[in-house]
Amino acid sequence: MKKEDIKILLVDDEEMIVNQLSHYLNSCGYNITGKSDPEEARELLKSQHFDMVITDLKMPKVSGMEIVKVAKEIDRDILALIITGYADTDSAIEAIQHGVYDFMRKPFEFKKIKNIVDRAADRIIMKKENKALNRKIKKMLNYVTTIFDISSILYQVSDFDTIISMILDTITEGLKIKKAGILLSKNHSKNYQMYSAQNLPETFIENVDIDENSQINGKSLDKHEATIIESIEQNLDIDGEKYSVDDQVSSCLFIPISFRESLFGYLLVFDVHTRTLSLDDELKLLKILATQIAPVFLTQNVSREKDQVSIKSIEYIIKNIIESSIKKTKQENHNVYFLQMKVIFKDGVSIADDYETFQQKLEETIENQVPQSSEILWQGFGSIFIVLYESTPVKAEHFCANIRSLIEDLYTTAEGESILSLEYAMVAYPRDGRNFSEIMSCMEHKFYNSTSGLFSENQATIK
Repeated sequence: MKKEDIKILLVDDEEMIVNQLSHYLNSCGYNITGKSDPEEARELLKSQHFDMVITDLKMPKVSGMEIVKVAKEIDRDILALIITGYADTDSAIEAIQHGVYDFMRKPFEFKKIKNIVDRAADRIIMKKENKALNRKIKKMLNYVTTIFDISSILYQVSDFDTIISMILDTITEGLKIKKAGILLSKNHSKNYQMYSAQNLPETFIENVDIDENSQINGKSLDKHEATIIESIEQNLDIDGEKYSVDDQVSSCLFIPISFRESLFGYLLVFDVHTRTLSLDDELKLLKILATQIAPVFLTQNVSREKDQVSIKSIEYIIKNIIESSIKKTKQENHNVYFLQMKVIFKDGVSIADDYETFQQKLEETIENQVPQSSEILWQGFGSIFIVLYESTPVKAEHFCANIRSLIEDLYTTAEGESILSLEYAMVAYPRDGRNFSEIMSCMEHKFYNSTSGLFSENQATIK
């Protein structure tokens, strides 16, 4: 907010004073409305917004304090200055009670008047900027909360297309960015094509194709930081090929989705002229989102590369394990416990180990604790399914808690705080379910409840 944006109502029953003071304050850069009729000024306050009121104290029909009272009733943040040649104790006390900022004594010294009005203007500007900052902080915190909430849920979703859809919904609905897409590598190459998008032209979705050396509107695509393309009209030039986007688009951002040294693709968002966030704020939020979702892409890639089985195949294997375990349990007449465990990184942190080292530590830690009669299925990056036979509720819970403690102890900060968490759900047969469907339904419910609040304590530390 600038000085010329501050609207000031000047009220004095002496027209000459109104004219002189209005002319002077206008010359100082202020937006002045002068009135020599206090009744007219009082009505004007009810129909127009003013940031400051400068009024004479002693006026016929309507006093200066009445003007101040009306102004404060309409907007308590209005700053009031009193003009007086009769500043007695009673009027000073009344002025303070009604929130008058300062007195301006007659006869005038323009320099002193300017100093008082400048101080009042600075206070108005500071107060409005603080309010705007608080609104921005609240809005940003809400957006960040949305990102962390959706990120924690993504780790529980097995279908990749659903994951992509949830990410795009977070961008378009959560962050109010209407045009967005996700570019992913094709066959694990360094070539990236549009996997899915919302509110972008079909021809663009079908044909856009980039690689790590691409030039976007003459600008090199960055593999590590966001690439910002501004002043877009109707076309996006990618390696000499023009792609029609939309005549409302003003700029676009390519945000790398990477985990450690692995680049999986890019978030691609287009800004229209009616954006709800500043470019800097939008960029910060999208970087947080990209950091949070990157491990999910790693999980999907590792799962495909290491196990060479689809999600449906994993579900089929788990179904066979559960059904055969139930059959075995019925024959031997004892309980069986099914455990789903998942490593979740806190606040998008990365670790010093590469994937192979991390996975090896994880496997060694768990396999050293699991009884020989149990079964383990490694589903992908940090995701484990375990069957415990001939146990009790107390022993099974103690087993889970012990595994969690050992895993979290593997990676801790210098202050002793773990940078990851092992979340788990435990389902017992026949207590929690008597067939595959009942057991998996119960497990999904328990796992969601165990992870839904994981990031809440960390949201306030986001910068």
